[in-house]
Amino acid sequence: MAKEGLTEADLTNNVWNKYLFVSEVMGKRFIHPWKLVKYIKRSLKWSWQRITRGFSDGDIWWMETYLQMLLPDMLQYLKDHRMGSPVCLSRTDKPEDDSCHEEWDKVLDQMIFLWRESYEYSSSKKNPYEEEYMEMLDNYYGKYGPNTGFAMMRNDPKYKKIADKYEKTEGEINQYREECKDKALDMLKEYFHCLWD
Repeated sequence: MAKEGLTEADLTNNVWNKYLFVSEVMGKRFIHPWKLVKYIKRSLKWSWQRITRGFSDGDIWWMETYLQMLLPDMLQYLKDHRMGSPVCLSRTDKPEDDSCHEEWDKVLDQMIFLWRESYEYSSSKKNPYEEEYMEMLDNYYGKYGPNTGFAMMRNDPKYKKIADKYEKTEGEINQYREECKDKALDMLKEYFHCLWD
């Protein structure tokens, strides 16, 4: 599930990311040539770093995001292209029992789901008050200026109600994502030595 405006392709863990290209190079309607050159130069550098050392500077700058995107992508690829499954997941001790494949699919699906849910942009949980809250911020800062401070806005009854709803819901969503991350890490620990093909 992708955040509104972003597709799954935008969330692909890739130095040649379409979303980054649009956000860093495109103006409102046209490409800035100097930004394009800078973007290409950096992307080539990051590609070379991944080839020569296995990770790029960008991967380190956003390591948590990099891992939240990389792990489910790798797990999905393993699930789709694997040759076998851990025999320890078989329901019986019989050599002809192939139930381990079905069980391993369930484990991999659960880990993929949890990792995707732990990441803001791929999580299915979205704040229903976000659009209204952002409009409120634009309205407030447009009226009073960006240097008025968030605390002053919170004291204004017109803005307090939506801010309270947004913040309460955002806290619940963040807690859900943390729980997903913790469960995903627990599963990673449990099945770490099974991650092979």
